[in-house]
Amino acid sequence: MKKIEKDFKLIAMMRVKNEEEWLKKSILSMLPITDKIVILDDGSIDGTPEICAAFPELVEYHRQDEKFIDEARDKNHLLKWALDHNPDWILAMDGDEVLEELAPQTIVNEIQLLDPKNPQYTVFYLHFLYFWNSPDTYRVEPGIYSNFWQARLFSLKNQNRHLAFLPTQHGSNFHCGSIPGNLRNLPRKLDVKVKHYGYLDSEQRERKYRWYCNNDPEQASQGYYEHLTSEEGMILANWKERTEASSASFVKDTMYYQFSRPEILELVPEDVSYVLDIGCGFGHLGKAIKNKISTAKVFGIEVDFMAGQAASKLLDDVLVGNIESLHLPYSYERFDCIILADVLEHLQDPWKVLLKLHRYLARDGVMLISVPNIRNLGIIDQLLCGNWRYQQAGILDSTHLRFFTAREFRRLLKKSGYKILHVHGIEDLSLEPLTLASSSYFTEIGNHFEWGSLDQRTVNELHTIQLLFQVQKAQPGEAAKERKLTSIIIPVCNNLELTRACIQSIFAHTLEPFELIIVDNGSTDGTVEYLKGITDVQLIQNQENEGFPRACNQGILHARGEYLVIINNDVIVPDGWLGNLIDHLDDEERVGIVGVCSNYVGGSQKTKGYYKSLADYYEFAREFYWENEGEYLLTYRLAGLCMLISKDVIQQIGGFDERFTPGNFEDDDFCLRAAIANYKMVIAKDVFVHHFGSMTFKKDQEEYRKLLAINWGKFKLKWGIDFAIDHPNNICLADIVSQYKYVTNPSRNYYTPVDQGEEREKITAFDQMFFERQIMNKDACDLGYWQEHFCTKLARKEAVQGQILDAGCGTGEIDIWLAREGYDITGVDISPVAIQRAVNHLLAESKEIQARIKFCQFPLERLPFSDDSFDICFMFEVLEHIYDPEPVFKELGRVLNSAGLIVLTVPLEDYYHDSTHVHSFTPDSLKEMLNKFAKDIQVESFPIEHQIVARVRKISY
Repeated sequence: MKKIEKDFKLIAMMRVKNEEEWLKKSILSMLPITDKIVILDDGSIDGTPEICAAFPELVEYHRQDEKFIDEARDKNHLLKWALDHNPDWILAMDGDEVLEELAPQTIVNEIQLLDPKNPQYTVFYLHFLYFWNSPDTYRVEPGIYSNFWQARLFSLKNQNRHLAFLPTQHGSNFHCGSIPGNLRNLPRKLDVKVKHYGYLDSEQRERKYRWYCNNDPEQASQGYYEHLTSEEGMILANWKERTEASSASFVKDTMYYQFSRPEILELVPEDVSYVLDIGCGFGHLGKAIKNKISTAKVFGIEVDFMAGQAASKLLDDVLVGNIESLHLPYSYERFDCIILADVLEHLQDPWKVLLKLHRYLARDGVMLISVPNIRNLGIIDQLLCGNWRYQQAGILDSTHLRFFTAREFRRLLKKSGYKILHVHGIEDLSLEPLTLASSSYFTEIGNHFEWGSLDQRTVNELHTIQLLFQVQKAQPGEAAKERKLTSIIIPVCNNLELTRACIQSIFAHTLEPFELIIVDNGSTDGTVEYLKGITDVQLIQNQENEGFPRACNQGILHARGEYLVIINNDVIVPDGWLGNLIDHLDDEERVGIVGVCSNYVGGSQKTKGYYKSLADYYEFAREFYWENEGEYLLTYRLAGLCMLISKDVIQQIGGFDERFTPGNFEDDDFCLRAAIANYKMVIAKDVFVHHFGSMTFKKDQEEYRKLLAINWGKFKLKWGIDFAIDHPNNICLADIVSQYKYVTNPSRNYYTPVDQGEEREKITAFDQMFFERQIMNKDACDLGYWQEHFCTKLARKEAVQGQILDAGCGTGEIDIWLAREGYDITGVDISPVAIQRAVNHLLAESKEIQARIKFCQFPLERLPFSDDSFDICFMFEVLEHIYDPEPVFKELGRVLNSAGLIVLTVPLEDYYHDSTHVHSFTPDSLKEMLNKFAKDIQVESFPIEHQIVARVRKISY
């Protein structure tokens, strides 16, 4: 067969044994494109050696006669011999595989589309057809046989020269792949058919089945090789060699080609020397460029013959033809500006054209592209009415073959090897302006997430008729290195080998600038010694296990990056993980947190991972990215196993709430606070990390279950969730966000992490104490009996005629007691759970009692009452929970009348204390605190219940 002219060197490598039946056809099918075929014969006893010897100029033959089978070893030998020829590309084939007749030309065409210095794709997948029972029939039923693609063709450009095939979990290292396991893999599927004759007849299939079973018994016992002989559901199709398909052109009115495009002209750099205008029309834009920049030379390409002839009068040179098939007679990197103004939407394969043009754009050159915006409000409105009417021009031009949104076009550019400098939108003046509402609530969209009001970027895009992109070549590695610094924070506690694997994966697969901050929570298994031996790592050591939230906050306090990543030490990351997460963070307005997909995680982040080894995982993760590139899902809940956080989010809402120590629900709480602060949470549907899964907690499942129950209770109390709700999936996070979204800086929406050695922030709400008593099955008001009598006696003594305020009313037992005695009372508490229970208790009372009581949920620092509203205020077991009492007393002084009295109780120091107390008191220390805010202070102990009672008559504010 005749050699095909090409500008790259391709070496084929084959591992064969007893392949005389098909080997010659296989070699001949590769002959047009291969410079050398390197063959390893694993001890053939048939005519295989003679067939190889028949091609002395083409075949480099090696033979081994070893009984020990090791596929990975053999392929590494082949790879070494192939690399000795300094190839640009390597094609891996077996002796029973034959390329279809069009394959060599297709392969040459596809490779020559790529930039030879920096190919945008490094691996090609070929489509294998399994011929069955006859050399003219192959299997097409759904399943492995009809859609079997394998990576067989790969480039050596910009690759690690220490490439290797990796061991597998199979016996004899079977199925180690046909490309090196550590290849930097940017894949693309080629429409190339490989005729596989290895299972042609039943005797051959049975022989191979037995051979695999003997050499890989463990996998065979699990049914791995049953498909080799099974004919269940088999459908056969006849094979017929394909012919090259033709392309079609389109016809336009001449006016279509006569626009000067001033919006494009404005973006052309002032210092361009050579410009290529594809779809130049009559040449009016090129002429305007030459008038603007007198030294510029403008070349044009135009599919319409008449328009091309007209343009040739104005430009330096014009080619007439379809850019998809036209041979371009230009040197590489010739043009410092290439223009594609409303061209790509007319093409059958705009992806291929962008690949093709990559080599002709100068290293620092600019490509200007305009495409219609299908995400246009006018188009959407008509589509909802069932209309998709093609027109002579515009977005629904009858010759448009492709349609783009801004996001999808970004995706196209990225996959074609370009980086975006700027995106501009041309406003659709035919549309009525759409403005953002001043306020709105989150609503449920579809079955998977809730989304609130449109952001400004979306509104702008909906009013855009045309998208203009300024792009450059994406240089390998350079774009990643230009990113802002990311702080990667890993809390660890033992599990040395997992920590080592996690850190190694980060260093191996992260090109973006990053700092690694590791917080060790008292490891005792050699982890600290290992970490101290790693350079470029900030190590924070805790003597004890401070828990996950605390460790994260310690890392946050030391972070210098514009982005932060919180990641578990039992996570393995793949190629490109960080850059892809950052892309999602930057893609939409107000995205604050991005999560990943994984094999071991809850909710919408969970994705099945089809791999059995680490090498398989990296291959799966690469495929996962390219299959889902750019896809994301909006959510309110992200698991903390690996999340990217904008620094702005930390500045707005603080760190992780340490009430959830040692871990669980701190990530739910963090995301909820971010949503209330108007940030979006995104699941990156194209980033898959491997998670070994809760290794710290797995060791004691019973304790883990208890911890989940306790922290679920804490979460419900903090956010006012009904205690009857038994699972997080049964709550509507959108309702919680709506409830708190427009509350001005509520304390629960911000958490300030403090450094080691400093006093940690305490929880100011009554929720925690209320929860502790619920969880211990105690009466929520176990001190209520004496307080009820005390309050009634005091009210009578003071001759209260007006309103009573119960500040921190809890579940309302005292208030109901007072109402029964004939007093009017208002109960206030910060806990929505407590207020709900108080209301439930009140509903059991008579209408007369109900009329005397009002319950409301408000912080004591901001009461919704007018001045001088109350005669007396009771505040029982509240003050010890308040971090800063000054604003509380000021507010109480405002709502009490001039003779108003505050009566409060606190527990006597050292009698009882819970984790939410921020103060403890003796009578003297309580009086000292109250002296800052009040006069006429009376303080006394109440020894029976170990309480301190204080009376304050006048408030100083």
